[in-house]
Amino acid sequence: MVLLPSIAALVVSGADWRGVWLAACWALCYCLQFVLSRWIKVWRSSGTGNDRLHHNRLYRYGRPVIVYAVVLLIFGGIPLLLSAPGLLRWAPIYVVLLVVSLLAAYWKRERSLWANVAAIVASCIMPVIICSVGSASVRGSCAFETSHGTDEQFAACAAAVERYRLVIGLPDNPWRVADAGFWRSWWPAGSVPTDGLVMFLVFALTQFGSVLFVKTMIRERGNRWYVAFSLLWHASLTVFGFSCASVTPLGWVAIVLLIRAAVMPVVARYRKVKPLAVGMVEIVASLLVFVAAVLTVPQVAGSLGL
Repeated sequence: MVLLPSIAALVVSGADWRGVWLAACWALCYCLQFVLSRWIKVWRSSGTGNDRLHHNRLYRYGRPVIVYAVVLLIFGGIPLLLSAPGLLRWAPIYVVLLVVSLLAAYWKRERSLWANVAAIVASCIMPVIICSVGSASVRGSCAFETSHGTDEQFAACAAAVERYRLVIGLPDNPWRVADAGFWRSWWPAGSVPTDGLVMFLVFALTQFGSVLFVKTMIRERGNRWYVAFSLLWHASLTVFGFSCASVTPLGWVAIVLLIRAAVMPVVARYRKVKPLAVGMVEIVASLLVFVAAVLTVPQVAGSLGL
């Protein structure tokens, strides 16, 4: 669930080296956040048990925090930002999401809905970023023989190259907040591509539905309000899936998700359903959403024409 949105973006936008590098950095960021959250939980519980055991647990999670951070900075974050400093436009959003995640760990509320939403948003924004740094549009606009290119082709190629340069580069006055057009200069055309935005919606909405479903099966098992909320959410997903186009894979996958959200809580009333079984169902559901997104997003993005 963490990596599938990024992989879908690589498939849809055409994988190039910046997109693959960015997806790898995101995987490292997730690993760093994971162990850092556990370290904070252990640190938060200091003085509540055996001091030696507590120290060992701090060391157990502290060492991978340092390793992931060093690897991310040296081989990921710093070189990638030097290559595409325009990616800094996304930094404030991820700083906020990281703070929310670490607060959830500090308060031991990682399984709360608001913490789940922060995690979903963090992973589902990645398609927008990956599609924005992909050079497929440049390659498509400039794919002609130089000696036989028309004036229109040269103009389209130059415009695509300039848009790409503005997306991956810094504005002329990147830190002068008071300047007119400061915010617009940080968000040029192409920095929020339509296909990435559609993928964000598809994965964010379905992953939140997955969170609701899993809660009805484990932590909120037997809670009728959660089941009702889950069913209402999945019914809305079905409407959304079929409204994207006349008949799309998204709609049919949404129906499958709705059926599993309706049937499995009923089954759980009469027999025990192990968490492992719920997890396997969600693996299949996530893969179905991935396939539907790859097949449908280009069509939907093209129909929007943004």
